[in-house]
Amino acid sequence: MDKMYSSRLEEKQEPYADKLTSHFHTELGHEKLKWVQDQFDGKRCLEDMFTFLWDLEESHRCLNPALVSWEKSDSEAQKFRLEGDKYFTQGSFEDALEYYNISIIAASHPPLQEGDEDIMNNNDSSKKKDYTALAAGYACRSAVLFEMNQYAQCISDIRRAELYGCPEEWQVKLTERREHCLAHQHDEVIICGNQEAGVDFEDLHSMMEKCSEIPKEAVSLQDKIESLLNKKHLPRVEEAHHSIPSLSSSLELVHTQSKGRHLTAKRDIYPGEVVGLEQSYCDGIYPEHLRTHCSTCLTECLIPLPCPYCSMVIFCSENCRIRGVSGHHWFECNVLPTLATLEEKENIVTYLAFRLISQTPFQKLQNILPSLKKETEDIEPLKRGFDGEGHYSSTEYRPLYHLVTNKDQRPSKELYETCVSAFILTKILQKGQRYFLSSEGIPFTPTREDLLLIGQLFFHHILNIFCNAFQLSDMKVTAAPVKTTLKVFGEGVFPALSLFNHSCNPTVRHYNHGNRMVLRAVTFIPAGNEVTTTYCGSFYKEDFQSRREHLLNSYIDCTCEACIQNWPVIGLLPFKLQIKCMSCSCPLSDREVFQKCPVCFLDYGNFEQDEAIQSLVDEYWTIKESLEVAESKSRFILLRKKCGQAVTGEDFSALSSFIQLLESYVQLPCQSWCYAMDTLFLIFCIDFCSPYSTTFS
Repeated sequence: MDKMYSSRLEEKQEPYADKLTSHFHTELGHEKLKWVQDQFDGKRCLEDMFTFLWDLEESHRCLNPALVSWEKSDSEAQKFRLEGDKYFTQGSFEDALEYYNISIIAASHPPLQEGDEDIMNNNDSSKKKDYTALAAGYACRSAVLFEMNQYAQCISDIRRAELYGCPEEWQVKLTERREHCLAHQHDEVIICGNQEAGVDFEDLHSMMEKCSEIPKEAVSLQDKIESLLNKKHLPRVEEAHHSIPSLSSSLELVHTQSKGRHLTAKRDIYPGEVVGLEQSYCDGIYPEHLRTHCSTCLTECLIPLPCPYCSMVIFCSENCRIRGVSGHHWFECNVLPTLATLEEKENIVTYLAFRLISQTPFQKLQNILPSLKKETEDIEPLKRGFDGEGHYSSTEYRPLYHLVTNKDQRPSKELYETCVSAFILTKILQKGQRYFLSSEGIPFTPTREDLLLIGQLFFHHILNIFCNAFQLSDMKVTAAPVKTTLKVFGEGVFPALSLFNHSCNPTVRHYNHGNRMVLRAVTFIPAGNEVTTTYCGSFYKEDFQSRREHLLNSYIDCTCEACIQNWPVIGLLPFKLQIKCMSCSCPLSDREVFQKCPVCFLDYGNFEQDEAIQSLVDEYWTIKESLEVAESKSRFILLRKKCGQAVTGEDFSALSSFIQLLESYVQLPCQSWCYAMDTLFLIFCIDFCSPYSTTFS
């Protein structure tokens, strides 16, 4: 969202954790460092290894981070506001909005009072102290929002400007602006109604066709269309699994020696079916996106609300701000600047581990850890993570603890480096002074045993988050013509999603709506077959060597069909469909009109054969004709999508049927199959239509 923020993060070229570690190594010296690193081995328990590092005097001298502070600054707020004024005067409203946002984030802010549902509805005069810089930021932002036709948001900012004490000489102008907003809102009733009630895609298509007729200076209608396009519908699992509520009842959890714990289909699953919907247990935003996405719900936010206490994060609404400040963000607020500089900017595993631990009460961890360790030894792998009532809940800590760490496979150097990271996190958590609370919520000074407990858990979770975190991204859609772009902004941990094994040719694809992950079938999955997702690019987008390198870093040795047979990327796959023999499934030549199967010699050009043979010949020609029609329809859907036309429910059904035809009768892989699955997945992400067997909230 702002270049100044990104450049500030990039001032530290070397990750802070690397600097601390380098100092530690220098202090130890070569011989002692080698001795220290030799103490780390996959056969030793994490508790012993962390205790060893904790008991070294050099660790506390060198691996002891100083907390970085990004405090509020009214002078900084004024500087950014004046810069925004320049852009506003020039008519560069997008740039002006960016600078006004930063001004609001940087300005001093009154604290949120405990029990407040909405700070703007509270008239306590103590909140109207000298917050002129904050008020001025909101007042100026209201002006640019008015020019951008965002009337409801403009009125909200006017209220905030008045609440926080804007100068009296601005009151007349703000009052006039509010009156103009109210007048303009009468012209927005239909569109606002559609936004509240849900998008009518036929109306949306009509609006899109009108885009070409809109003069350049009148962009508000196209802006509204883009807003509607990006308003996603959250699908629901029709019937939840009896013991894994985030997954569908169509799935069954099983365990084998070769595949470990994985999911299979209890019944036939069809392309497009929703097989899972899960909210992350914890999630994190990459540092460069902390000011573009809401810290609570992860929604991208162009008109943010600031944290009252730090200038690091934003919120999309009062509700998210109250939830964040009273919950997850409270524990990290005064240490987030330090956490953001620990690792490379797109490596947030340690940050996720910090969030996971900090949002799980210490007393709970202290009480549950002995039983979790015992479960690891006594309970069969299939049942780990399930509570006493047989439920695997994504909102509980137990499933997170039992996710694999691959400790035994990791080299000593990696275990040592991970333990160092866990040590630094423990120090940061201790210095933050907000986590160690009694069951009554009273702060206390942690003992050595308390810190060792937290340290070993940091060690444990850095290892298992590394193997189980999933990227979070935004699929952005622009109207007239439709163009899609994917932007990765963070990562999350999803215990139920982690139950799916990886395949480079997945039967299920996952995508997120904020911090919720949706899983939908992209192929036909017969009952009894394994249900898989992908932890990297699909085979037709990323070559074998690139995929293998990525997966081995996560200790995954993929043995899927695409890897074993080294399937090529999409550009090297056959373009023409090669139908399989109706009798023996041997691929038939796509060059001959009338032909015999080279294996069973079934003659597809002879129409005077006995009844049993003739039925196979007839089936061949029927399937061939159906495939030709379905392939043409699939290409037409893709072409229409690229030209900016809306995709309908009928289109969705046609794609689903085409995929099933291909998987039943055609030699795979082929280009048409990959394009059909990709188009189907794209429809999921942008939600042009409401697919069958799915209801929407």
